[in-house]
Formats: sequence, structure tokens, C-alpha cells
Amino acid sequence: MRFSALARDVAALLEQIEATNVFGNEFKHRTLWDEYCHEVQVREDGSQEIPCCASFSSAMFAVMGTIDGSEKELLNIGAKWHVEEGQKESANMVGIVDPVHGNRT
Repeated sequence: MRFSALARDVAALLEQIEATNVFGNEFKHRTLWDEYCHEVQVREDGSQEIPCCASFSSAMFAVMGTIDGSEKELLNIGAKWHVEEGQKESANMVGIVDPVHGNRT
């Protein structure tokens, strides 16, 4: 449940950022959230190349900055476990991005 709440917080921030027009004028996206949702829907291989990653990362780190240390660690452990389980199914993943500390493990 906490991951969902944090995701909603990031989405709310992305809804406040003007679209980058990375997909051109055809789609009339108004916000970075619109572009992100578009990207998730059109990718056939399940991966996402987030438009304007710096803005996305800034929103994510702004939300992460509101979490205290012990909760960050627990969320980080949960996220790593989830990703590591996915790695067993995909030999293409090289490393895990640690969202709390911003490094690869």
C-alpha cells in the first residue's frame, strides 16, 4: 500500500510538469504524466524509456525525501526484492537502481 501512495505522490508531481512534446503534436499531451502514461501503453516489450528522465527523477526524489530513514530502508529492501525476483526471469537486466541512494547495486 505504501508503494501505491508514493506512486500517487509522484504522479501528482508529474501532472504539474508541462509536457515535453517528445511524441510530437499528434497526441496533445499536456503534462509529463500524460507522456509517461503514453509511453507505458505503447511499449511492447514492457520496458519504459521515461520522457525527460531528469524531471521524472526529480519528482521521485522529492517524494522520497519526505520519507524517514527507517521507512526508506524498508521500502528499499522491498523494491530490491521485487526487482531481484524479476531478474531471475530476465537475463537482460544488468543492475538494480537503488531509488533511495541513487546508485546501482
